Amino acid sequence: MIRFSRTGWTLFSAAVFALLFSGVANAQSHLGQDPNDHVILSFYGQGQSGLCGDGDGLTMEFRRVLPDGTQASFSIPTGKLFVVTDFDLTSYEPTLARGGALDTILRIARPNHGSSPIVYRSSFHLVQDLESRNFTRNFQTLAGISVAKNSELCPEIWLDNGSPGQGVPLKVTSGTYRGYLISDGTSDQTIGLPTEIRKSLTGR
Repeated sequence: MIRFSRTGWTLFSAAVFALLFSGVANAQSHLGQDPNDHVILSFYGQGQSGLCGDGDGLTMEFRRVLPDGTQASFSIPTGKLFVVTDFDLTSYEPTLARGGALDTILRIARPNHGSSPIVYRSSFHLVQDLESRNFTRNFQTLAGISVAKNSELCPEIWLDNGSPGQGVPLKVTSGTYRGYLISDGTSDQTIGLPTEIRKSLTGR
């Protein structure tokens, strides 16, 4: 019969817990992320407050699309980053009467910060469309774009009008961001666990 000392039993329990914890995390993961951390954000110009303008005097309202098809207001939780992996943009411009090169830009905007740096840029050619004068396009960010709490990822679309250094801004009517939430590295996910278990998981 194997007998454990109090210390030995504590370490054994911690090891079992760590294995179970790892197994549960892996069982719940999807492409390395917990499915509950996957986020689909739908946005469109509607409100009067916010950081991202729609080009028509309104600001973007961001709504999270839940797995059951309902939508809810969304803000990046404390201690988390929102990593955007791909997005769709729909643009409409009634004066758009010709095709041309379009520049798609994403900026990270934050309250009380004068600058909104560009974190994504992509150009493509739009075939002339005299009928609908709108388009929807999907974009891949490949490495992903991390957005912190209290910040917004703002889309812009510009039409090259043939003048160097100039362009015509197009109205972004709606869009979708897809991605997931990860820890921003400032929060300790093991807080609240017994000291011995925390040490076995974190080494401290």
